[in-house]
Amino acid sequence: SNGGNFVNVLGKNFVESGDLSCHFGDRVVFAQFIDNTYIRCSIPPATQSEVVPFSIFSFGMEYQHMNFTYINTLNVVKVEPNICATNSYCKLNLWGEGGFTDDVQCRLGKSVSNLKV
Repeated sequence: SNGGNFVNVLGKNFVESGDLSCHFGDRVVFAQFIDNTYIRCSIPPATQSEVVPFSIFSFGMEYQHMNFTYINTLNVVKVEPNICATNSYCKLNLWGEGGFTDDVQCRLGKSVSNLKV
């Protein structure tokens, strides 16, 4: 993940403080206090797909603990063929960058298929 997106955290009894932060594993970012039920955190970048512990800290105490999943960004740069007859089977070839793995799925409309790497 390149980071730069946001996590919106909904809850109750959030308090505005100078040390309100979100922890994505060992990556720490300051949290933006919106109101007592809503804070917002910028997602720091990661170098690989991974599951990390996610926690909210304020006044030096941990208030919530759950998991956060980073997923590699995939960038499809070419698809062939670019046309297929209705109600027929078509083998698509994809070219891309960003870490295609064996557990990637391709969705076309309501149809979902596992991607063969």
